[in-house]
Amino acid sequence: MATINLKFNNKPNDSLQPGDVAFYTSTSASNSFTVNSGTSKKLGVVRSIKHVSEILSDELTSSNNLLGLSALGPELVVDGDFNEANALNAWTSTHAGWTYSNDKVKYENGTQFSKFYQQIQTDIGSVYKVQVEVSDITNTAMNLGLSVGGSTAYYTQNTFTTNDTHFVYVLANATNHGVQVQNNAENGAGSFFVDNISVKKLSTPDYWIVNVDIPDNTASPAANDYIFFSKSTQANFSGIAGYYGEITFTNNKTSAAELYCINSEVFESSK
Repeated sequence: MATINLKFNNKPNDSLQPGDVAFYTSTSASNSFTVNSGTSKKLGVVRSIKHVSEILSDELTSSNNLLGLSALGPELVVDGDFNEANALNAWTSTHAGWTYSNDKVKYENGTQFSKFYQQIQTDIGSVYKVQVEVSDITNTAMNLGLSVGGSTAYYTQNTFTTNDTHFVYVLANATNHGVQVQNNAENGAGSFFVDNISVKKLSTPDYWIVNVDIPDNTASPAANDYIFFSKSTQANFSGIAGYYGEITFTNNKTSAAELYCINSEVFESSK
């Protein structure tokens, strides 16, 4: 069983509930479609309907980047590009091993878990993209993340062992955090270069995610396919569970009226 996330810019209708069935069908060049044309395919069963803020903490990784749909704010780090030696004045190191080298910061053979950091102002509940460029990493690993408030203890971090531009998303829980990198060798050995340390706030995301469980080997919808939902006939085969109708009878005369009988009929128009 696999899952697929369907993104909605607006809140889905309240009648959509977990257990409903998702279908999809192709559209024509004019974006028209026919639901009961015989081309409709079952996608899967709805597991959950949530606003992105409800599942934000599950998405704070570089590999599950739904947050990449949001715009980034201005740079919050001072002198993170290390274009001159004086840039180090904006930074603090907890132990030895950090030096300026050709417009970068070099770590080499310092102290166990030595940190290099800068305090930044943050908004509680906002999401930040923390990024760094790593090169020439040798015989060690590097941690990147934000600290707990004004301390140097990590609030959240990721460990990297390769040369690349690495990043992690962090949900701030304090008005200030320290953006920091750390040598991860227990004996302080190894070396690497860091450059372009960056922290930028993501704009507040505002969309809805409908999570659908799909059977293995089910084909995913194509671009411009029309996706629609139906109540499960297995759960509502002989009734209208999940739907309701409401009728108001009004007597516009000043004299009394007597109601003898009311009849109603409900049937499925299509599936």
